[in-house]
Amino acid sequence: MTDSNDQAIFQRALSVPGTKVRKRFNPAMVGVCTGKVEGDADDLEVQVSFNGQHPEWELADNLELINERPLDPVTMLLAGQAGRARDLRRELARSQLSGRLSEVFYSMDTTNTEFMPHQFKPVLAMLESPSQGLLIADEVGLGKTIEAGLIWTELRFRKNAKRMLVVCPAMLTEKWRLELKSRFATQATEVSAGELFAALDDADPVQSTQCFICSLQGVRPPRDWDDEQSENGRPAARLARKLQQAASGEPLFDLTIIDEAHYLRNMETASATLGELLRPVSEHLVLLSATPINTKSSDLFSLLRLVDPDQFRFEHEFSAVLEANRPLVRATNLLRQPRVTPADVLEELDAAKRSHVLRNMEQLRLLHQDLSEYDQAVPLTPVERVSLSERVEGINLLGHVLTRSRKREVFKNRVIRVATPVSVEMTRTERDTYGRVTEAVRAFAVSQGGVEGFLLATPQRQLSSSMPAAAMRWSKLTPITHDQAELIFDAFGADVEEMNVSPLIATIGNAVRGVDIDALVRDDSKFGALHEILKQFFNDHPAEKVVVFSYFRDTLAYLHDRLKECGISSVVVKGGDRKVELIESFEKDPNVRVLLSSEVAAEGVDLQFMRVLINYDLPWNPMKVEQRIGRIDRIGQRADKIVIFNLVYGETIDDRILSKLFLRLDLFEQALGGLDEVLGREVATLTKDLLSGRLTPEEEEARIIQTAAAIEQQRLELMRVEEHEADLIGLGDLIRKRIDHARASGRRVSDQDLLHYIQDFLDRYAPGHVMRQDATEGRRCHIRLPPKHANDLSDYCAARRLPRTRLATRHEVEVWIENHVGKSSHSQGELINQFHPLIGFITEKLRADEHELPAVALEVSSAKLNDHIGPGLYAFRSELWSFSGARTDDFLRAAFVDIQTKATAEGQVAVDILTSLRVHGTDCNTYMELIDSDEQVLACLDHAQRTLLRGFRDESRLRRAENDDRIRLQRESIERNFRRRDARLENLLASARTSGLRVAKANIARYNKEREQLAVTRDLQMARLDDAAVFAPVQIRGLLGLLKVT
Repeated sequence: MTDSNDQAIFQRALSVPGTKVRKRFNPAMVGVCTGKVEGDADDLEVQVSFNGQHPEWELADNLELINERPLDPVTMLLAGQAGRARDLRRELARSQLSGRLSEVFYSMDTTNTEFMPHQFKPVLAMLESPSQGLLIADEVGLGKTIEAGLIWTELRFRKNAKRMLVVCPAMLTEKWRLELKSRFATQATEVSAGELFAALDDADPVQSTQCFICSLQGVRPPRDWDDEQSENGRPAARLARKLQQAASGEPLFDLTIIDEAHYLRNMETASATLGELLRPVSEHLVLLSATPINTKSSDLFSLLRLVDPDQFRFEHEFSAVLEANRPLVRATNLLRQPRVTPADVLEELDAAKRSHVLRNMEQLRLLHQDLSEYDQAVPLTPVERVSLSERVEGINLLGHVLTRSRKREVFKNRVIRVATPVSVEMTRTERDTYGRVTEAVRAFAVSQGGVEGFLLATPQRQLSSSMPAAAMRWSKLTPITHDQAELIFDAFGADVEEMNVSPLIATIGNAVRGVDIDALVRDDSKFGALHEILKQFFNDHPAEKVVVFSYFRDTLAYLHDRLKECGISSVVVKGGDRKVELIESFEKDPNVRVLLSSEVAAEGVDLQFMRVLINYDLPWNPMKVEQRIGRIDRIGQRADKIVIFNLVYGETIDDRILSKLFLRLDLFEQALGGLDEVLGREVATLTKDLLSGRLTPEEEEARIIQTAAAIEQQRLELMRVEEHEADLIGLGDLIRKRIDHARASGRRVSDQDLLHYIQDFLDRYAPGHVMRQDATEGRRCHIRLPPKHANDLSDYCAARRLPRTRLATRHEVEVWIENHVGKSSHSQGELINQFHPLIGFITEKLRADEHELPAVALEVSSAKLNDHIGPGLYAFRSELWSFSGARTDDFLRAAFVDIQTKATAEGQVAVDILTSLRVHGTDCNTYMELIDSDEQVLACLDHAQRTLLRGFRDESRLRRAENDDRIRLQRESIERNFRRRDARLENLLASARTSGLRVAKANIARYNKEREQLAVTRDLQMARLDDAAVFAPVQIRGLLGLLKVT
């Protein structure tokens, strides 16, 4: 209360309308006097409108006038005028919703996906990638599409990303469209090259969100796209030229995702050219590929040069980068061991320093220097090991451009695969038909020879799939179908369109004349085996479904009709269908039991709601079998085991391949991992040998066994490579732990954060608003903004081309406050999540309102803090640290000091405490009774400030070293490349000067011009690096206060 001499002045001020006051014990409650007062001097009551609300009566003793120059927070704290828990929530929410905090995941728990830590590894890597590019090389079935979608969600909030391009094989475009819509609430449009060209022509940098999906085949440029003489007018050529012209301007896309990026590995292909054109026009780039990391560094380099063109400029330097990285990852692996000593780690760091790539790295020098000061023989503590691991991984040359997860790391209990071979004994008619066609195609191969012999795989495979279906087709002498042509191209890389297939078709047609097709249908032994499997399974499991795969449309159509005759309803999904919609309908319809799927449909669909798969025919390439199995053996499979039935006719080539190749290598029950190229090469050679000449059954078996032995040997070699894969990029255990910790400690924006954020803003800055929460469901509210704020929100949305919100209409609006990209099934009204315009509007208003942060006094139980600190009274400070240079990072940091013991909690522990207080902290009204002296509190606040200052100094030292290292590496790379190319031109000049040829003069002029241009390019690259080299650390004061822990 005021001194007695000022009592009269104070009371007169309270009776003046418009006088600004605040509550003495809750300074955040600011109000305006109405001029009405009642009572006498000792018991004066004053009518006040707090934060724009309806006026209420308050005792004058509980009020104080707001001075023009308010007291500083520490003085107010010691005077018993501390702020409240809502002040802390508001300030932390403001920091979070600025979209800049590096340790907050804005995509976590906001999408229609199940939380899996490994799927946030790419999100974290992208945020820490100075190049804003990333290669995701997870194994099949671990959710690379989801990982890319999480990156998109993160960028939407952090950087207001609006434009995304997805490039993928044609068979995956529909899957991408539906995944983005259902999981990430993103409406994407499938477009052709011409349509994308038109959309880019109408580009508006502030327009609303636009997402495009293109097929790789449809947008890759033709060969002569850049030939000025040809003036190629094809849409893909015009698009390529458009991308090339836009390379020097602002990015056309905030994020570009290229799925199945292994198609870009060969730098001579049109697909690789498309990647080169897209990189400069994409602010962020994500490449997805299941191809394993191996020592064939040229393939890896070709992808990483797109991800980070500055770091990976020249292929001849890449092998040295890989070798330099190995001791760093070994050091990281050592730091996982509980008894590791500084001497152990220093040995690996010494090995890293011997590499010319790392020799001058400042981060490595500082780490080596700091570690040398430890007692070399004493094992490192857990805290030290974590801290050092983070520093080593920060030096890792691949860690921020490449992530890879494997199933054995992700799943503690892998799904068991149970494979059942079913060798069907042929009937006499079937055996006769098989013999006729086999002899006919072999005779044709001998007579024709050459590449046309490759086509023999098609009739032989179709015969082994379904004899009745094959015989019916061949009896009509119809040409090779699309799925047959794709089989040939897939197996051999041969294009059917370039071959004359008529003689082969005529030969087969003659062979099946006289075959009793009705008998083949009536006595179809293979279909009989299928029917028995289905009948038994459906009897035992009446609510389940089964997927049946076949390469051939004729087989699928035949099976559909035969199953219908048996009373089993099925649906056929093949290439060209809108397969995802068909599969969704199939999953929901309890009356349709069997999904009949072609090989094309096996790509890019999720069938994990089934646990039984039947291969009605077998692709001879086991990788194709693995792709089929991967449709059900993937994330989301709830069964403990899946069952695979493999049907073949007995005593055929298929039977021998199944028993001597597939089963010997255990290819059905083990994921194949990185055998893709090995299997494709070996099986293609085997197929040619089996069908392009005359081999006896014994010779066929021997040839198959030989192939199996070759594959087994190469698989063992690959296993050795994968065991040392950690020496290349690391296993990422530390990253997974960071992600788990981030979720457990609440490093995300929750529903309650948004609710408090909106409520606090409206209470403080929007007099006359309405915000009513539902009594039973707090996320359901009714909000009406005051006219001025509604108009300002409308202007905010219009200026940024944001979606219209009914909150800008001045009407009372029912809203649902939930930080999720899409509405819950039970939600009603307009959804307000972190992307809603109201949140951005509030954040912008608060950013413009610079004010002194109050000191707060809070209370919490030790259990709510995970026992990070024990009971007692703590003084604390928080700060925002910002570092900018080659990349920008913002961090929230804090320090808590025990008033009695001076024990200090800092680093991640202190941030965890601060985050917990956001959720569990309550007002502490008795803190003044716990203070022995003001000096005691001031000393502890001073200690907290100095702790943060030291931490900021140390972090700045490391961040500056990281920035300097990246810039130095890029400068050295540019200089080496310049010297190498300049020396080549100098040699050409010397040769031209001494050649005496008539063209020497012209060549000398051309070489001199090229040298000049080379120097100009080098200078421009160096100038860009000069800008990025400026490192700016900024320390911003945050909240301070006292915390009572019980």
